[in-house]
Amino acid sequence: MGKSRLAKKAMRFTKDARLADHRPALELAIQLMLHRDACNSAMYWHELLANSDRENPVDSMAILCTIGGWCGEAVVDIQEGHQAGLVDREMLNEHLDDFPECQETWDAVMRKPAPKEIRLLHKIRGECFGHWDPKVARGFLALIENRPSRFSFIETSDHGTFRNTWYQWGGLAIANHLCQGELSVEAFGDLTKVISEWAIRVISLCNILLDEIIVRTRLPVEEAPIKRD
Repeated sequence: MGKSRLAKKAMRFTKDARLADHRPALELAIQLMLHRDACNSAMYWHELLANSDRENPVDSMAILCTIGGWCGEAVVDIQEGHQAGLVDREMLNEHLDDFPECQETWDAVMRKPAPKEIRLLHKIRGECFGHWDPKVARGFLALIENRPSRFSFIETSDHGTFRNTWYQWGGLAIANHLCQGELSVEAFGDLTKVISEWAIRVISLCNILLDEIIVRTRLPVEEAPIKRD
């Protein structure tokens, strides 16, 4: 994901830094920090689940929607930051060696009409993140209307405790919605691959833009003690 120009343990602004002079840029920076860290945490959660004995399609689908949703939020804020003149493509020039795809990713984020990968992130953000659009459920019910026994709606792994019970229809409804009606292992695998790849790209783009926003303010910074308590 590249290397930060500022990452030296912990960094902070000095006490005489005038943050008020750079409020819009720093507001955007905080938003990108939130999106980047939330997405990074969700990806870590996804890796842990993949290496556990609990992995199931419902959990995987929930995590993928979390990853995709936060990426979609980041994309929107990067677009709006560009429109406001707070970030631009020139910010990427110093980072091509560490993140060769950064310009391609920037161009995809800015392109109109958006490429399919960015449209997917927007779709997750708008319809499967924080709330479920009614079309998610309607599409699944239409799929199984003539064959309602096709999928079990609930499954449990240990005599019905809530902790180890999953309502399969929910995860299948999301997969059906995002895979455009193609419910198969291959389609789910392709979906996972696209979201994971573009999450790494968007996180990396956020990392670069955050570095450059701070550098462009020209505010004084200093190394800070790392607090873990």
